[in-house]
Amino acid sequence: MRGSWDYRLGFRLDVSRPDSVDFHAEVIPHDLELDPEKSRLNLLGLEQPFVAEIHLPHGRTATRDLSSANPHHRALEAIDSILVHAVLTNEDGGFYRHSGFNPDAVRGAIADNIRAGAYRRGAGTITMQLARNLYLGHERTLSRKAQEVVLAWILEHLTYVSKRRLLEIYLNVIEWGPGVHGADEAARYYFGRDASRLTVAQALFLATVLPAPTKWRYRFDPEGALRPFERAQMHFIGRAMAKKGWLGESDLPPADSLRVEILGPAREMLLPERPAGADTSAS
Repeated sequence: MRGSWDYRLGFRLDVSRPDSVDFHAEVIPHDLELDPEKSRLNLLGLEQPFVAEIHLPHGRTATRDLSSANPHHRALEAIDSILVHAVLTNEDGGFYRHSGFNPDAVRGAIADNIRAGAYRRGAGTITMQLARNLYLGHERTLSRKAQEVVLAWILEHLTYVSKRRLLEIYLNVIEWGPGVHGADEAARYYFGRDASRLTVAQALFLATVLPAPTKWRYRFDPEGALRPFERAQMHFIGRAMAKKGWLGESDLPPADSLRVEILGPAREMLLPERPAGADTSAS
């Protein structure tokens, strides 16, 4: 980068009163800009189609072409809006309000973790996840987390990439299962249908998979039905969406009525002894 900046950080905590935590952070840039000739990262070409090298846990990588040459690439408006809002609700409800780093989420996470006496909740944003997936990898260290914060700020302030485009890239590269990246690959892997036309239950299910995409099968019982904790989580997301006006209350079934049927290639992993049924409908 060229230019300079000031950084202000304030933190106050009374451990006997977790909700009293006070945290704020602010970057004050002074003619700060990216130097394209010296940066080794693709930070200034994100508005255009590009091939993403996706960094995954355990040192794995994958590549995806984010252009029309990839039949699974989807513009944001071509992804079912219920799925988009379910992911926002579950992963980063303040995405359109923060600037890459969410101090409100940090305050809430600190308070929750102190009350629990253990690390229970993080404060990552979608922009931080994108920085991790495109540039950094998933090493769990404080220095790597600091890099995430810095790159998230750069993505939102110095690349001139819109929030919608950042979200679009995220929804096309994020891991949704074994070798499954992006909303359309996920919709076809689990349900055999395009990401533009999902049911409410299917969208809510896909949103719950993101935090632990390699463990999706544990959300089903041996008969292939959603476990009670999974239906409860899906319903919790749905209620939060309804409060935001992203889902009609009448469109959200009761928790015990939420059903999905796995009909895509994932069915062989879930029910290896059972052929896919002829009925391709899903609740």
